[in-house]
Amino acid sequence: MLLGGVLGALLGIYAFMGMLFWWAQVSPSLGTVALYLFGLLLILVVSSLLWPQVVLFEQTPAVRLRNTVLFLVKHFWRVMGVGLLQLAYIAVLILFAPWTALLLPVTGLWYIVFLSQLSIYEQMNEDLHIEELFDKTYKTAC
Repeated sequence: MLLGGVLGALLGIYAFMGMLFWWAQVSPSLGTVALYLFGLLLILVVSSLLWPQVVLFEQTPAVRLRNTVLFLVKHFWRVMGVGLLQLAYIAVLILFAPWTALLLPVTGLWYIVFLSQLSIYEQMNEDLHIEELFDKTYKTAC
């Protein structure tokens, strides 16, 4: 629950900061916007790697965080590509807000999360042995 609270607070802070950029009398510099987007990219990447581990494995938070950092280092370009894909999807939803509101009941945010997890599943399976652990758990349960 702590993980969800922290990530929810970060997303709330980022939403508030984005609105402050919009309401500001002086436009933020390009460096500020780039740093803001890079921080949001890191939040998306970390959440894309942490939540599957929460669902699939019984681990301590330290092991989960260690797996996330090691996976990010090993598959840096793939994971950053997934984060950029999520960032682009969210940007399209925000930029075309009146029209994309019609798509949200159908696609919502589950669609981009599904595509993101699908694009990194093979690497996660190789490194974390998801299918082997599932088969072992399933055979012992039956």
